[in-house]
Amino acid sequence: PSEKKPRPPLKGAFIGSLRPSWKIIRRMVIITVPTMLVISILIETGVFNGLASYLNDVSVYLPIPASGLSIIAAMFGHSIAAYTVASNLLAAGEITARGIILSLLIGSVLSSTIYMFRDVMPYYVGVFGPKAGVQITLLSSAIRAVIAIIFVVILAIFWQ
Repeated sequence: PSEKKPRPPLKGAFIGSLRPSWKIIRRMVIITVPTMLVISILIETGVFNGLASYLNDVSVYLPIPASGLSIIAAMFGHSIAAYTVASNLLAAGEITARGIILSLLIGSVLSSTIYMFRDVMPYYVGVFGPKAGVQITLLSSAIRAVIAIIFVVILAIFWQ
């Protein structure tokens, strides 16, 4: 039968696993670190917060109550913040469950652009390189947005 090979010491195993991975790790660091730095600067300078200010102009086209705009704005910060705002609005009786679901879905679609540039693109670019990383990011984000928009339309029409 087959004999078991002795396990290498931890240091040897670590070094042995780094050798074939070094080229990919190096490329990821070289691309991801500057990309994250640029995104952090954009976040700190308020570029992404400025995007949220345009929601007031868009609100007339959305199938949600006015109180849902605060949920959407909170979604630009983080989903947990949006859930917190939604629960407070629901507890105060200012919004219905339908309004919350539609607001969260719309907020997800609108804020996914920020999520795409802040979190997804640096990862994909670091792993797959600039061209393929951007293509994969755009394709996956477009598919995600289309699916969410379909759900918003279906819910807005059929959930009364």
